[in-house]
Amino acid sequence: MYNFNILTHWAEVKADEMAYVDENGGVTFAQLNSHVRKTANFLAQAGVARGDLVCTVLPSYFGWVFTLALHLLGTTSMTRNLISPFELDQIPNWLISPRLHPQIPASHTFLLNNDLLDRINSGDELSVAPGYKDPSNPARIVSTSGSSGTAKNVVITIGELAEIPGRASTYNLVGEDHVISLYAFGARQSYRRALKCLTLGKTFYACEATDRRLVNFLNKYPIRTLLGSPTQVSMLLDIQDQAGVALPNLKTVILGGTAPSQIFIERLRKNLDCKIYDAYGSTEGSAIAIREINEDFLKGAQIIPEVTVEIVDDNDQQMPVNKIGRIRYRRNGIATSYYKNPVATTEFFKDGYFYPGDQGFLDEAGLLHLAGRINELINLGGVKVNPEKVDEITQAQLGVLDCAAFALPMPSGIEELAIAVVANQDFDLARFTESLAAKSPVKPTLIITVARIPRNENGKILRVGLAREFAAHIPESITSAWRD
Repeated sequence: MYNFNILTHWAEVKADEMAYVDENGGVTFAQLNSHVRKTANFLAQAGVARGDLVCTVLPSYFGWVFTLALHLLGTTSMTRNLISPFELDQIPNWLISPRLHPQIPASHTFLLNNDLLDRINSGDELSVAPGYKDPSNPARIVSTSGSSGTAKNVVITIGELAEIPGRASTYNLVGEDHVISLYAFGARQSYRRALKCLTLGKTFYACEATDRRLVNFLNKYPIRTLLGSPTQVSMLLDIQDQAGVALPNLKTVILGGTAPSQIFIERLRKNLDCKIYDAYGSTEGSAIAIREINEDFLKGAQIIPEVTVEIVDDNDQQMPVNKIGRIRYRRNGIATSYYKNPVATTEFFKDGYFYPGDQGFLDEAGLLHLAGRINELINLGGVKVNPEKVDEITQAQLGVLDCAAFALPMPSGIEELAIAVVANQDFDLARFTESLAAKSPVKPTLIITVARIPRNENGKILRVGLAREFAAHIPESITSAWRD
């Protein structure tokens, strides 16, 4: 089992060294240990007990402090937003959040505010940590939805947590110390990286992708490797352009969550003098493959040595080299089921393999090439369209900051291609529609302007959510309708 008392060890050995640093400052191992033990003591006195399911909706540092405190108490922790409802059989016993949630009683909600922090800081530190009773006890629940928009949860036991620090991650393979991730703390890769830093006694760096202080943060600290989705890294480039600040310390950028466009890569190369990698993986299976993006933009990804990847047909028979089929993979530590979701478990897990819902092929060199998500292919009267290809074309148009193609069910009952666009002042609808009509494999019926594109914590587009949002009020949402 993972021993979270290791924090106390580092508090003694590295008392004055930095354990956590974000845009607001840093705390030492001694300070972090004190914060965590005072928080654990406060929660225990309030009634939080071993085996409880506790949800946190907190900024990065508080998320890490409260999560560590919950681990000391032997609870199951999870991170969610306050928008999505909890499944009826997965409602947590406790909520720690800046706001109330309609499904959680106020009596079982800890509201994060100055009063709560003052009460915690004025209390004593936890003297004896109850911890977990058995290696099979659930320690962490992480959510995943891929691009489907259907929320699912994966359980990590306290026994499995002990294996995570020794497992290869993309930044271990191609990056340099020190590492920062732009993914939210609730994302599995950020939690996993925090756990590795704790195990090794290293500094955990964090900063919001939208924070204007990010470029100065990257220059202030010895950060060499950056993790993030193309959208998050694009936000960084926007901040960099506005600040007019170079980032010479960065040596490696590892992208994930969604495929980067050629236009974005060219901009990244222009702004940063570093190596660029595109990682493929999942919440269920962690890192699977990685490719360096250089002049050969279409090169496949190198599969991580401990991972077995196969391309199969609908009958699970292996496909020949260079033939597109369904991707499945396995590795040590891969999830084997979804939490309280037998239907999804049957669909995505089989014979020790995880089926992520992606299509792809293996070339002669054993490199993995992606070919879109199976459940995202849009069938328009028999013509199947990969929305990621439409995204790439749309993203390259002048004035487009972000975008997402999706299937929109029309009142007639037929699905049509729609594109949601986040635009700036350079966006010209007439010029955009003319250019897109010449380049898109299928002419979109609807173009919808939105304030933001909904994504999960890993940066993947929630296309089903877009379809649901706009299907109910199509007339009010249409910027332009192309109809013959």
